[in-house]
Amino acid sequence: MAMFSSADEIHATLGAFLAEITQDAEMRPKFTASDTSFLVTYHDPEARTLVDCTQDPPVATNDPP
Repeated sequence: MAMFSSADEIHATLGAFLAEITQDAEMRPKFTASDTSFLVTYHDPEARTLVDCTQDPPVATNDPP
């Protein structure tokens, strides 16, 4: 049983959450200090979110190329 009905729903929920926590005043410096990127891959339905913490502010991109 899928938790999400579409990739758009995943992006609206998980993607938005990742975008928000990377901008949080307390969390942002921790993400930036990590100087890394990570890709969250979700299946059923297929969706990906890339979180790039190599820049300040970090950027969350849904379905990166």
